[in-house]
Amino acid sequence: MLLFKPLSWGVRVLYTNIELDFINSLKYCRDINQSWHAFLIHIEKLGFDSAFYGKLFSPHTQSQASAYLSSYQETFLDAYDSLNSTHGKIIDTAAQWCFYNDNVLHWNSREHQAIATPENKVIDELSLDFNMEFGLSIPIRSSMAITGFGVCAKGVNKKTYDNEIVINIPTVVNLAHIFHSHINNLNGQDFLSNSRSTMKQLTTYEREIVKGLAAGETLQKISDDRIFKSISSTNKYIKSAKAKLQVTTKTQLVARSFILGLI
Repeated sequence: MLLFKPLSWGVRVLYTNIELDFINSLKYCRDINQSWHAFLIHIEKLGFDSAFYGKLFSPHTQSQASAYLSSYQETFLDAYDSLNSTHGKIIDTAAQWCFYNDNVLHWNSREHQAIATPENKVIDELSLDFNMEFGLSIPIRSSMAITGFGVCAKGVNKKTYDNEIVINIPTVVNLAHIFHSHINNLNGQDFLSNSRSTMKQLTTYEREIVKGLAAGETLQKISDDRIFKSISSTNKYIKSAKAKLQVTTKTQLVARSFILGLI
């Protein structure tokens, strides 16, 4: 079965086979570690061999949280923590990006270099020492926390990254959103805050709208053919559904609904 999905990139495309395979594999994952392993296996197929996921810092203290998942080398994490501790805050621009922005940051891009300061460059130099030059920072916002993924294509050269790996980035971003939705639904808990979920059931209208979004339908078509209401009403139902499933984007809404068996 193929489903359409709405992407934050502004394009409607079919769920890729790897995304469907990942979603199906998560059905057999009974805990966070199994789910994380499945995520790592699937991003490796797309050229990314390591990843970090967690609440990177709070908006007030900018201190690191203890709740995270990582396949980065322990020696890198130790050195990374030491550098941040020396400054008394997170000095990694890639991590800071996740708090202040909604879109993906490409490491070592012009955009990344433009926001770097001399203080930040020690982290960039550390990354180069561990052959972690190319990768992504993927912010994910929810009602509970601002979280982020770091996904790395370790040890590749620029030509290989640009010609063979960059094309897979939209899929990697969606795998990250699917993973985030899945693990925060395990046991009804939010992984990063450990607070109990207050997730509510979707109404009939909300379920029909989510089915339409998953099928790649426009808001106009959903309004006219599925719920027979105005686009304004459709947007209100979408807003309500996002709040109930504790997500912030249509992509997350479809992914979590699919995982929960709502569509």
